[in-house]
Amino acid sequence: MTTMMFKSGLAGLAIGLLAGCAHQVPATPNRAAIPIPTHKVPLSVGVYFSSAFENYQHSESKWGDGWNFTNLGQASAHQFRDALEENFVKVVKLKNPPSKSEAEAGALDFMVAPEIQGYSFDIPFTKFQIYPATITYKINIYEGDTLSASSVVHGVGDSAGNPGFDFSENPSRSASKAVEDGINKAMNVLTDSPTVQAMALKKGK
Repeated sequence: MTTMMFKSGLAGLAIGLLAGCAHQVPATPNRAAIPIPTHKVPLSVGVYFSSAFENYQHSESKWGDGWNFTNLGQASAHQFRDALEENFVKVVKLKNPPSKSEAEAGALDFMVAPEIQGYSFDIPFTKFQIYPATITYKINIYEGDTLSASSVVHGVGDSAGNPGFDFSENPSRSASKAVEDGINKAMNVLTDSPTVQAMALKKGK
């Protein structure tokens, strides 16, 4: 009886240790994932990252464990700025929200203020399955004080899992790919925007 109680206690302790863990999941997007255009758009761009954007995090419970994506905002901001620098001749990080005075002070053709509208993910039953992840960005384009265009893009990072003892590795990979995909789509929104194309055409004359 004592032995059975001892074994049951050990089993309960093991289950308790396995359940309710909190996993810290970093996003580490790769600058090499940014497509390099043949020519940069001949425009000067200001980019404003709000504190809500830069500090964006996501925490959620799956399978009884906590999953904390601690740096989605910071990772997105770094990747966004890097992508802008690959696509436009001049990029200025703004300390204040877009405005006519900010545009004039920086001699900017237009400004962009992205938002993170949400992040979703899942943890599959086994590590060999797909780890889905999606981050949603809203891309706001400003000319002076005027919001001239706004679009929403969804960065998808679904990727196959790998076995291993680090439980955060697979969701981290999916988060990183979601940021990469979302920022690349955001750049397409900017460079394909009729507003931006009209500015570039005018500047090129």
